[in-house]
Amino acid sequence: LSAGTYLEVGSGGPGTLDVTGGARASSATTTALGVLPGSVGTVNITGNGSSLEVGTSLLVGYQSTGILTASNGGSVTVAGSLELGSLPGGSGAMVVNPGGTLRVGGANGIRTGTGEAGFYLNGGTLEVHQANLTTTLPVILNNISTLKADNLNAVLSGPLS
Repeated sequence: LSAGTYLEVGSGGPGTLDVTGGARASSATTTALGVLPGSVGTVNITGNGSSLEVGTSLLVGYQSTGILTASNGGSVTVAGSLELGSLPGGSGAMVVNPGGTLRVGGANGIRTGTGEAGFYLNGGTLEVHQANLTTTLPVILNNISTLKADNLNAVLSGPLS
């Protein structure tokens, strides 16, 4: 599934996108989950080689509820930034389960807007991608997880629990 420039899941009501079995979903610019008030956007990336690739911005919980999960060989790659809980009323959760990978980099590469945010490393991998990563967002560790930085740096200055 290639959305061209913009991909929305849960825009005017509930929406779910399951990317499995090595499939790929992508947007050249922005992917948004839980776009309009009262909607819910859920994206599950699971299975070896399954991926979501975002060109600039990944907005999880824009004005409503958004949940993005990567697990069991699934990966999410963001060339720009990951924002959780973008606007008031927005509630975004990024969950990286065992075997899942989130690739992101850049100054404030993982951030919260003015809504609610949760970033959960549940045994998956956070991989610094393309540029040094900084974030002040709290990270919740629920299992043994991996931070992969190769020749880049990661500064996680938010609370770690």
